[in-house]
Amino acid sequence: MLDDHAKSPADAAAVQFGIFDWIDRNQLSLPELYEQRLQCLEYADEAGFYCYHLAEHQATPLGMAPSPSIFLSAAIQRTHRLRLGPLVYLLPLYNPLRLIQEICMLDNMSRGRLEVGVGRGVSPYELAFYQVTPQQARAMFREALDILISGLTSGEVSYAGEYHSFTPVRLHIEPFQRPYPPLWYPTDNANSIRWLAEEGLNTITHYPPMTTMRELFDLYKHVWQEHHTNPKRLNGHVAAPKYGIVRHVYVAETDAQALQEAKAAFADFIYNFNYLRLVNSDTSGRAAYLADFDARLAEGLHIVGSPDTVKKQVQEHLQSTGSNYFVGSFCFGTLTHAQTLRSLRLFAEEVMPTVRCTG
Repeated sequence: MLDDHAKSPADAAAVQFGIFDWIDRNQLSLPELYEQRLQCLEYADEAGFYCYHLAEHQATPLGMAPSPSIFLSAAIQRTHRLRLGPLVYLLPLYNPLRLIQEICMLDNMSRGRLEVGVGRGVSPYELAFYQVTPQQARAMFREALDILISGLTSGEVSYAGEYHSFTPVRLHIEPFQRPYPPLWYPTDNANSIRWLAEEGLNTITHYPPMTTMRELFDLYKHVWQEHHTNPKRLNGHVAAPKYGIVRHVYVAETDAQALQEAKAAFADFIYNFNYLRLVNSDTSGRAAYLADFDARLAEGLHIVGSPDTVKKQVQEHLQSTGSNYFVGSFCFGTLTHAQTLRSLRLFAEEVMPTVRCTG
């Protein structure tokens, strides 16, 4: 799979497909929830999906993988080709010395199938559980990322900062991929996009309107062309970074069936998604905005329907945004295991083979 990094974004016409997941709480026991998700990944591995991206969330029903590394270590054993990675490790919540070694373990266990997403954390409620403020999180992220890159590259950790200090520690473990696995950073911020493009980091975005996504990805490609020959960029070993969109996706035999089943399951997912906002009496209006399934469907945040309908919508999304990577959230809320597998199968067999080029 590493030869996928051999082209530049401007030349990469083939679209690849990934899966984004929260593993939100549903009606199942936790052992059964984990097992069913692993069975979905076994199918995704066989069906040709590029990567499984797993979110990290703390103390909320939105995320039953508060330690992504643990779940990914199980996924490694159940898959053979599918790339796997956190999206993201919340760096302010980690001891970077320990995280370097976990990344090396996962990369070697998977024989080089790891993708590493990093971030500072967007939920102030989850950061507060660890006595971290959003302002502190920015500086903690930069320190941890510097340590991470240095340690993975050199095999040694030595650092003196505001939040982390290490006298030289020689590591006896190294990543399978050199100098380290490909890096990801999700964002919908134009300032962040500039930094990502300069460094060649892969990125995805969830919620902006498609016109905004187009502006972001056009900016990414423009800045990338100016900096892609810089050998010192963070993702210098990745020649063709991905910039993709994420959508909730549900496919059934007919539009009516798909809409009915997806809407019912999404109501439970969005409760989990908004849980911390609700218990903290958030007054921003964001929870109500995200919970309006029909309005968000009209805006294109969900792609739901028969294979023909979904095929058209995916193609339209790719052409409108100019992205080179499409990521579906197929597992959400109270969808049954049979419904999820059917949706994945219809997408893999009837949508993926026909959607190949960006606009």
